[in-house]
Amino acid sequence: MAATDRHKPLSTLIAKARVKHAHAAGVVLAVPAHDPASGRPCPFHADRLLRVLVHSYLVWESGTSAADMALARLCAAVVDANELRVSLVDEIVELLAGPADPRAHERALRLKGTLNALFESNHRLTLDHLSALNKKAAWSKLVALAQLPRFVAARIALVGLGVHAMPVDGAMILMLTRAKAITADAGQDSTPDAIAGVIERLIPAGELLEVYACLQASTDAELAARPANISTLKGGIATKPQASGKAPARTKASEDAKVSPGAKPPANGDQSAAGQGASQNKAKGASKSPSSKVPRAKPQPKPKANPVPRKPSKKPPGGRPSGDR
Repeated sequence: MAATDRHKPLSTLIAKARVKHAHAAGVVLAVPAHDPASGRPCPFHADRLLRVLVHSYLVWESGTSAADMALARLCAAVVDANELRVSLVDEIVELLAGPADPRAHERALRLKGTLNALFESNHRLTLDHLSALNKKAAWSKLVALAQLPRFVAARIALVGLGVHAMPVDGAMILMLTRAKAITADAGQDSTPDAIAGVIERLIPAGELLEVYACLQASTDAELAARPANISTLKGGIATKPQASGKAPARTKASEDAKVSPGAKPPANGDQSAAGQGASQNKAKGASKSPSSKVPRAKPQPKPKANPVPRKPSKKPPGGRPSGDR
């Protein structure tokens, strides 16, 4: 199968997304410098690329809507970027994503690691130096940053610097898979890096930003359509999280599984030995109840045996012998 034929479903979906989400760029690509609720300035309002970095971390595997809400919480709680850098990972988890996000800990750990690497290399938290570099050198600097996922690096490069790099994460891959734009049966590599490379080759450089905005809007719609109680995704199939604190329900199958391998399970309608013992115990307990006690007859005393007659004593009364008188 030719490459053009193999990628035709993906090209078709991209064309439909550009029509359906033609005005999505203003929402998807916006990086607010202020909290829309309180009007408080964002801790990174002076450095647009740094705002794009943090916002891209929040969009990664989460979507635009969740990222905007997390950024609003960030604006209300953090004074500057350095306070975020020195915060504990657990504090960042609660601040940015909360425990409901399955990637909350990884997101916080990576963000903290990237901010520390950026501070150690430049002695300050800024990405302004990338604007003075050519696109190839800026992309190399971004990829070299510690803990930075490719999606975040590509989004910074595309949105902030105009580099021809397509951001693709697992959530977008799931959307493309469910839309049958990519299939593993066609011999197509469906990893985020591979699909990003395919889209970069299909789309001209000047149109990639619009294509990303439309595909991200489609991904956001896919994320919003998922049930609230679904937190894990395996192979494109949504699975419900298992309750860890509850004991498994006892069923007849689980009881039958306890029978030893050599023993035969009881037939239907037959009472098991455990059931017979329980019924006997209930019968005994019922017989011991006060209402069911039967008075017992007092035992008759045993007859005493006839006493053995004693021999008469030879001593006279008084205890003295007759010769002493």
